[in-house]
Amino acid sequence: MNFQTNIKDRIGRNGLAIARGSRVKVGAAFVALCAAAAAVAAVPSAASDVDHSSVSLSIPAKSVPSPDTVFAEPRNAAVQLSATLQPNDDLKALLIRSGVAKADVKSVSALVAQALPGGIAEATDLEILLGESVGKGSRRLERLSFQPGRAFRLTVGRTMAGELKLARDAVSVDATPQHFTGRAGTDLFWSLRAAGVPAQSAREYLDAMATRTDLQRVSPKDQFDLVIDHVRDATGKTTSGPLLYAGLRHGSQSTDLVRWTVADRDGWYDPSRPEQRVDGFEQPVRSGRITSGFGYRFHPILHFGRFHDGIDIGAAWGSPVFAAADGVVSGAGWSGGYGEQVRVVHSDGIMTSYSHLSRIIAAPGRRVERGQLIGLVGSSGLSTGPHLHFEVRRFGQPVDPAKVRHAGYERIDATDLAALRARLEQLRAI
Repeated sequence: MNFQTNIKDRIGRNGLAIARGSRVKVGAAFVALCAAAAAVAAVPSAASDVDHSSVSLSIPAKSVPSPDTVFAEPRNAAVQLSATLQPNDDLKALLIRSGVAKADVKSVSALVAQALPGGIAEATDLEILLGESVGKGSRRLERLSFQPGRAFRLTVGRTMAGELKLARDAVSVDATPQHFTGRAGTDLFWSLRAAGVPAQSAREYLDAMATRTDLQRVSPKDQFDLVIDHVRDATGKTTSGPLLYAGLRHGSQSTDLVRWTVADRDGWYDPSRPEQRVDGFEQPVRSGRITSGFGYRFHPILHFGRFHDGIDIGAAWGSPVFAAADGVVSGAGWSGGYGEQVRVVHSDGIMTSYSHLSRIIAAPGRRVERGQLIGLVGSSGLSTGPHLHFEVRRFGQPVDPAKVRHAGYERIDATDLAALRARLEQLRAI
């Protein structure tokens, strides 16, 4: 503490002023000066044994975080990159392309894999900060940050000890869905757009309604009603998700459709009835994935180009195979290169076939329901490994299974129906 400064402070507090032209007597000033000096001398030094526990601070003291939980300021940061994870890409490959040192790539990949066992979704944006060069065209990673979910953000950074650590931070979001209503007008699509409905959501709405209503009969006075999944984060960025509810009031009638999941099947359900219309086919092998699509391809055994009449679904040997829709089994047995095969005839001139089975369960002439077990995956006939060859034919002509809209019906139980109706009320109240 500066002795001269404190004397002046003391003089000021005692109402004394020493200045040019002052009329204060020298004797009085001298006495005050001595008193101030004595007071300063009475103040204990920093080295004295003083109990500070009773000192009250106007600003609370901040605790010092542990070095292993706080990120240090990046040192020698040189390159800042933005990247987007593309389909069939992974974090490790993206970091290597970005110039991250291999040792850091290994550490970051392990940290992210532990936090996100399912991996990072495609189209995720990542911010990468690189530091000093470590040779061979690579740099030390200082910071990696991305938002894998709506309500949280992951950051990998270096602690004060220099180690790479991962932190998870909550992100403030408003996840209230958006509700739109309006008149159908002369063009329903453009009326939806004029009301502020995103183009993709407007198309979803028309597609959903087309399965239950004749859109050609919609009048200008009819009213549309829909709810869209919507998120707004703390930065103001908004994201519109899928359509959750689609409603149409036409005359004295109304149509209400709710996106819902029943028995692991996501689709549009009508809360007013237990019998639900289902468009498209049931996945014949629920645990498989498509390994070869519909159309021309290079045949893996014959080694020349050939039209592929269906799709191949790779799955483990013995995986259950289900009927794609209600129908009657027209054939079940050996069928040349198709191996063990089941054929099912449906309405509207549609027939489906299930080939290369290891075992046939359905019997010819028997009626089967959508989702009923009809066989097991195998590799019989002309096949390179266990998979299901699934075909759809309309009046004898092969068609792409993904493009066939075949209407079927299923009954949902009372519990699911009650939950569906509660969801409708919740969405319409938004």
